[in-house]
Amino acid sequence: MFRINLHLMFCIILLFSSSSNLVKSNPVTTTSQQECCGNEVYMECGPCNEKRCYTIFYFVDPCRFNKCSPPGCYCKEGYGKKSVEDDTCVPLSTCLDE
Repeated sequence: MFRINLHLMFCIILLFSSSSNLVKSNPVTTTSQQECCGNEVYMECGPCNEKRCYTIFYFVDPCRFNKCSPPGCYCKEGYGKKSVEDDTCVPLSTCLDE
């Protein structure tokens, strides 16, 4: 019984410790506001769950443990990532059209 509980605890800890990798599918490496593309803004504390035109299913809420994503460029308000292959920021109102 103790061995099963210990194994279960280990699995839960492993799941939560790896949840930070689920927060963003594309790591942000930008270090300067001047490097951001159109419809993006530089943030020291990026959104924990950036808006996108496609759906990502999480096993754990990405905002539960990480209130910020790493510093970098993120879509402006009202914009979201276009697709998994194309991380261009497009107006969220056009997402259904694509």
